[in-house]
Amino acid sequence: MMAAISAAVTPLLYRAPLAEDELRSQLTGSSEEAALAFAQATPLALAERADDPRAGIILRYACGLAGFLDGSAPLGLLGAYAVSRLFSPAIVAGGTKNLANALYRVAAGARARSMVSAPVGRIARTGERFDVSIADGRALGARSVISTLDPVSTFLELLSDEPRLDALRRPAENWVVEPTGAFTAHYGIKGAPPAAAGGEPPDALIRCFGFRDFHEVEERFRTVAGGELPDDVAGHLTVVSAHDPLQASPGPYGPLHCLRLQTMVPFRPPSGDWDRARPPYRQRCWEAAVGHFSGLGDAHLLFQFADTPHDIARRFATTRGGTIRQGALSRAQTLRGRPHPECSSGRTPVDRLYLGGGGVHPGVPGCLGGGYNAAGLVAEDLGLERWWPAEALSN
Repeated sequence: MMAAISAAVTPLLYRAPLAEDELRSQLTGSSEEAALAFAQATPLALAERADDPRAGIILRYACGLAGFLDGSAPLGLLGAYAVSRLFSPAIVAGGTKNLANALYRVAAGARARSMVSAPVGRIARTGERFDVSIADGRALGARSVISTLDPVSTFLELLSDEPRLDALRRPAENWVVEPTGAFTAHYGIKGAPPAAAGGEPPDALIRCFGFRDFHEVEERFRTVAGGELPDDVAGHLTVVSAHDPLQASPGPYGPLHCLRLQTMVPFRPPSGDWDRARPPYRQRCWEAAVGHFSGLGDAHLLFQFADTPHDIARRFATTRGGTIRQGALSRAQTLRGRPHPECSSGRTPVDRLYLGGGGVHPGVPGCLGGGYNAAGLVAEDLGLERWWPAEALSN
C-alpha cells in the first residue's frame, strides 16, 4: 500500500489538485489501486492489521506524527501519503536550516530583498497594485503577493477588508488545525550513541520507545489532545549525527554526537506555561532516553535545549498551534479542499494574489509543493521566463 500511495500521489503534489472522487476513479483498476485501501483506513485499523505488536505501535505512532491524533479519522490520499513518507525518511545535510539558507542565497542572487523580523499587518488591493503594510509602519507596493501563511491569517486577518474573498472567510473560520505538536529536545553528547536493541535495524532514523502496544499510543495522543500532560515520557529518539556527520564535530575530542528526542505534549502544560516547565521536562526526556536506550547513560551530556509547541508558534508566523502543518491533512482539507476549491491551485479570486504555503495544496511538510506551484502561476501570469521544469516531478 505504501508503494502504491507513493507512486500515485507524488506527481500530484506539483500540479493543480483534482477532486478526491476523480482521483479515486482514476486509481480504481490501476496498478496503484492499493493506495485506495490505505486512504480509506484509519490509524487504529492499520495498527490492528499488524501481525507483530511492535509494528502496530509503529503504524499508530507514524499516523500521529503525520497529524492524525484521532485514531478513528480516515487518512485520505494525502494523509496516507504523509504517513508513508515517514517510512522513507530524509533529512537535510547539516540541518534543516541549511535548506532555508540555500533558498535565501538563491533569492539574494536574483536580487530579492529580504526583510527579516518584519511582520505584515495588512494587505490591500489599490487599483492594479497591492499595498502591504509592515507592523513597524513601513509600506510596500507590489504587483503580486504570495502568502505562505495559513488561511486564517491570510483571509481573516491580513485581507479582512477584501470583498472578493468573502466566500473564503467561512471556510477559514472553520479551518481545523491539529490541537498540538511535539516537544523537541536536542542533546549533544561525548561518547558512543545508543546501540540498537536486539533485532532492530542499526540505521533506523526514528526509534520509538515507551509504548507496550498501540493502545498506549492511542491513549497518549488522546490525553495530549485533551490538554493533559502524561505522567511518563514516550516518543522517539533520533541519533542525528549517525545519519549526518555534518551535525557533530569530527575533531579530536570525540566521539561527539547529536540526538533529537520528540514526544507529543499539550500546547500549554496544565501547570502553567512552558517557559517554566521546559527545563525540568527536558531533563525528564533525557532521563527517559537513558532508561530506554542501552549505553546512553555512559555518555557525557555536553549541551541540551528544547522547543515546545508554544515556542514554535511564537517563533514562526507560518505555524499555528505549534504544529508543522498549517492545517490538518484530513480528507476535507486536502486536494481541492485545501483550503477551498476557489484557491486550492494557488490562485485566489483576487487577481495576482496567490497562496504558496502549507495551507494550500498539497500541504505535505517538506515537499515544497505549495511554493513550486505558486512560482509557476506567478511566472505564467506576469509573463516571466520559467527556467525550471513544468512537468510533474517523479519520485
